[in-house]
Amino acid sequence: MSALDSARLGALFKERARISDEWHRAEQAAQRLTLDHNEFVRAAGHAATAGGRQRAQGRAGRKGEEAEHARAHSDELRRKLDEKETEIAELIAALWAASQPLLSNDTVRQLNDNLEAIRRHLQSIDSQAAPVIPALRALQAVIQDQSVLIKSVSTPQSGPRSSGKPEGDTDRPALRHNGGQAPIVQMGWKKGIPPVAEPRSPQLSDEAVAALPEQVTVVLFASEPRDRPRPDLDKEIREILAMIDQATFGDRITMRPWPAAQPFDLIPGFNRHKPHMVQFSGHGTADGVLMMGPHDRSEPVTADRLIQMFRWTGENLRMVFFNICDSEQHARAAAQFVDAAIGMRGTMHDAPARAFAAHLYSGLAFGNSLKRAFHQACTAIGDEPDSLVPQLFFRHGVDPHKVVLVRPEDGDTP
Repeated sequence: MSALDSARLGALFKERARISDEWHRAEQAAQRLTLDHNEFVRAAGHAATAGGRQRAQGRAGRKGEEAEHARAHSDELRRKLDEKETEIAELIAALWAASQPLLSNDTVRQLNDNLEAIRRHLQSIDSQAAPVIPALRALQAVIQDQSVLIKSVSTPQSGPRSSGKPEGDTDRPALRHNGGQAPIVQMGWKKGIPPVAEPRSPQLSDEAVAALPEQVTVVLFASEPRDRPRPDLDKEIREILAMIDQATFGDRITMRPWPAAQPFDLIPGFNRHKPHMVQFSGHGTADGVLMMGPHDRSEPVTADRLIQMFRWTGENLRMVFFNICDSEQHARAAAQFVDAAIGMRGTMHDAPARAFAAHLYSGLAFGNSLKRAFHQACTAIGDEPDSLVPQLFFRHGVDPHKVVLVRPEDGDTP
């Protein structure tokens, strides 16, 4: 390594440390602002006078806006941090390739030890922030819901009360638009009764019904590496199959469970079955899915690798379901190439995860739309916080209330 390369690498690590510190401060600031916002909301609810309630609502609204700005700043810093880590990795890889012919065995071992120490240090920093991120995102959703409520209460009204849909539409508190190749909409389940009831079933055109396949194939890749706690995926598969069997159109869904799935099973599975829906069950991390590897130990399959598989082998693929922990970002990326995807924000216990999956398929097999089946499955979990973990993603412009998996009989309404 030349002096110039050494100086550049050192500068990159210093810049990475600076951005990391700034990001942690931004996360803490966003959390403080969120807590302040919630305190003002509670104060508004307990205010003894209309004037006191209005003042507290105004403070809550301003604090909520500050919290949203702080969250946006934190997200931007996280993006910069990812870019800096990528730059560091690329430089190290280039230096390694250039110096490989010149290294002795002792030097190689020393470099490997140093790189491993760097990797552990970066992993430690990320693990410290990981428990905070799901809570902050959940608080962000609460801010959006309460901000809409405050605006609807504090806006002066004149004349008779409208019986129609309030301004801003009813789904806006539960939806978030995200950046990417195409705008992605994210929907979660929220407690309470919606202001306006949704239609009981989607109204699809004759052309849309005719385009649905007569038989739907679902491939379920299940992996339980022996070095991880076993989530009893056999039981999950049994519950799913039982729910499908009881549904009106269950005979039109062909479930292809693939137990002990390994990374090299994925592309052959896509090519052989050409599935309309794919599910991953087992364990996951923010980096990807953990599948069965050599000696029954876990082997990660990165989210980027999965997305490329969806892109090049999923000609019939419409839905992707990640029934694994920390799969929110995987589902967001998959939604670029399919009608919709479901992922998990953080972790979910095994029993609620099985219940969610079984009721999701039940709703789809009864001819319900994806949106309705998703909310039914969230409701079936019953209690928080697990019911708030599943997240539905779809491209802006796709109506999940008109995404139907199975084809009904002629003359039936899906």
